[in-house]
Amino acid sequence: MADPRIQRTRTHVLAVARTMLTDSDPVAMTFTSLAAEAQVSRRTLYTHWGSIDKLIAEAVTFVFLDDDTDLQSLSPRERLTALLRMARDRMGDPLTAIAFSMLIARAVREPEAVEALKVIATRGRAEFEQHVASVSVTQYELIIGPLFHAAYVAHEPLTDAGIDELAEYALGVLGPVTSK
Repeated sequence: MADPRIQRTRTHVLAVARTMLTDSDPVAMTFTSLAAEAQVSRRTLYTHWGSIDKLIAEAVTFVFLDDDTDLQSLSPRERLTALLRMARDRMGDPLTAIAFSMLIARAVREPEAVEALKVIATRGRAEFEQHVASVSVTQYELIIGPLFHAAYVAHEPLTDAGIDELAEYALGVLGPVTSK
């Protein structure tokens, strides 16, 4: 079991990072500014995350790790629809939009940002597989891509009817989905 003090420190730093990303200029957030705001050492931040991009990736997914939504009692189609709606809602979170925009912009020049985006995608795919079905990377991209496009390119998140249509498409991509 992890040391509770370490877990409290990590939780505190991630909460401070989320606040800083939404309340100030997110591009200006560095380990130095975050360490000062969270009242921890820069060494602590480097030890736990290694780069600001990794910390941002974890801060974005941090809130969603505690979801208590019970999807197991639903049919595969209902689980898929519920998960797509949750993903749409997550993408609608202003913090998520800020973090994605920042990481995408940094990914042009910084390999750490590319890795952070991969971590977010891997966690999303793992959650999808846990609740719906096993998918290849390409299948996951085909299913989640329209949500990403609607939220961040078109700036018009999919409606519930759009989610239902996407779920129908996804079932075609996945083929027969058995209960998890």
